[in-house]
Amino acid sequence: MAASDSGDKKFSSRLAQVQQLIHEAEERSLSAVNEPPTPKIALEHVSVSFARSGGPGGQNVNKVNTKVDMRFNVKKAYWLSDRIRERILQLAIIDAASYVPPPPSEEQKKKIAKMAAIGEQKRLQSKKALSHKKAIRRTRDSYD
Repeated sequence: MAASDSGDKKFSSRLAQVQQLIHEAEERSLSAVNEPPTPKIALEHVSVSFARSGGPGGQNVNKVNTKVDMRFNVKKAYWLSDRIRERILQLAIIDAASYVPPPPSEEQKKKIAKMAAIGEQKRLQSKKALSHKKAIRRTRDSYD
C-alpha cells in the first residue's frame, strides 16, 4: 500500500509540473498579445559587404566575390521591443525571438496530460517487472 501511495505522489507531482508548464505558456501568450507586431528589418538597418568565399569551390573561388556578409546591430535597433531585443541577444535569431507560440487548446491539454499519465504508467510497470524478475532470482527455489 505504501508503494502505491508513493507512486501516486510521483504521478501527481509530474502532472502538476505539466500543468505548470501549460499555465506558463498561457501567460506568455497573453502578455505577447499586448505588444505591437514585430517590425521587419529593412535594408537600411543592415550593413552588406561582399567577399571571396573561403574553402573549396573550383576555379572561380579566388576570382569572384560571392560571399555576402550581412550585419545587424541589435543594440541599436530601437524599433524592436525590449523583450525581443533581449531574446535576440540570447538566441541571435530574430524570427525565433519574436515568435510566441499560441496557448494549447483544451484538446491539446487533455492529450498532454494523457500522454504524461501513459508514460508514467509505463515507467511504473517496467520498474515492477524488473523488481519481480529480481525477486524471483532471490528465492531459494531458483538455486536448485
